[in-house]
Amino acid sequence: MLGEGETKAPSSPTTDSCGYTSASESDESEGESASQRRVRTKFSSDQISRLEKTFSKHKYLGATQRRRTAEKLQLSETQVKTWFQNRRMKLKREVQDARAAEFFVVLPPATSFQHPAASGQHARLYFPPQIPARQIPPPMLFPSCYF
Repeated sequence: MLGEGETKAPSSPTTDSCGYTSASESDESEGESASQRRVRTKFSSDQISRLEKTFSKHKYLGATQRRRTAEKLQLSETQVKTWFQNRRMKLKREVQDARAAEFFVVLPPATSFQHPAASGQHARLYFPPQIPARQIPPPMLFPSCYF
């Protein structure tokens, strides 16, 4: 307890080995979520280039590789593990985006069609434009019929 006229000096946040920062005691009244705030890791360009080089060879690191990489780059194993998880997700998104761009073509606007029996009415059918199918030659099941 503090006596009259005494004030508590503000405490600086402390960081544990996992990269989480403990909030000051005054923040603890805000609830459990405020007690464990993680500080974003800022990787140097050298660390990123080395991590990318390793990632280009190995998408997953074993415990020994992760420990060695962390020591070489002066990072924690958790930081290396998290970087690899994030990089794999980035690669997955890039692959999905590339596939989507390959299959989705800019389509012309939908055309409308009015059925003759519905003349005078406001019934119109809308047909989306068709994507041309890839032309695949017929299989050569009976070669004699092609001569």
